[in-house]
Amino acid sequence: MKKIEAYIQPFMLRKVVDALQAIHIHGMSVIEAKGFGKEKETQHKTQHNQQINSNGRNRHSPLEDSHTCYKLAERYFADRQYENALKECCRALLPDAAGDDGKLRSHILHLRGLCNEKLGRSDEAFDDFSMVLKLDSKYPHMNAKVGKIIMEVLGEPREAIAYFSREIEIKQSGEVYALRALAHHQLGELAETLEDYRKACSFADQDKVLLITGKIFPLETKG
Repeated sequence: MKKIEAYIQPFMLRKVVDALQAIHIHGMSVIEAKGFGKEKETQHKTQHNQQINSNGRNRHSPLEDSHTCYKLAERYFADRQYENALKECCRALLPDAAGDDGKLRSHILHLRGLCNEKLGRSDEAFDDFSMVLKLDSKYPHMNAKVGKIIMEVLGEPREAIAYFSREIEIKQSGEVYALRALAHHQLGELAETLEDYRKACSFADQDKVLLITGKIFPLETKG
């Protein structure tokens, strides 16, 4: 057995974790450190390891550690501390046991995607949301989120329509119909645009609908 220590920037943690998991290496320990010349552990440090105590049992369940980090990430996100929330999400995904709980992993990836979205990192958000869909193709609002990034960032409205349609099959809402109307509008498909626009106007979430359809009909009102 060999021990390897490395100091990396926080934003590199995800790449390191993904690289290690790709070659089937787990059980790494992560400690957030600050200072000059001497490591100083922060208040919210979380160590993820597979150390064994004298009884031959894990000192902490990896799954419990994942859940703890996820709850801490939720608190950070609620306080708009998106960078800190992102770090906790990355830590929550470290233990191998987290991968055995598909529901928990989906929630963590969703939250990490939201953090990346808030931080303007569309590519990372797209990757996280796509991984959620691989785990659960009917995860609430996820098809709509992926479709929105595909339409607005990647500039592929035709592909985005497929995601919006899948979201509508799961649960209809004015916002998703409005997004699909906007995608049709970008493709110059007037009839489909008007049809989805009328459907969008029949739902209660009109604040979201008007925000989206205002890009199509800036002065249009329902009727």
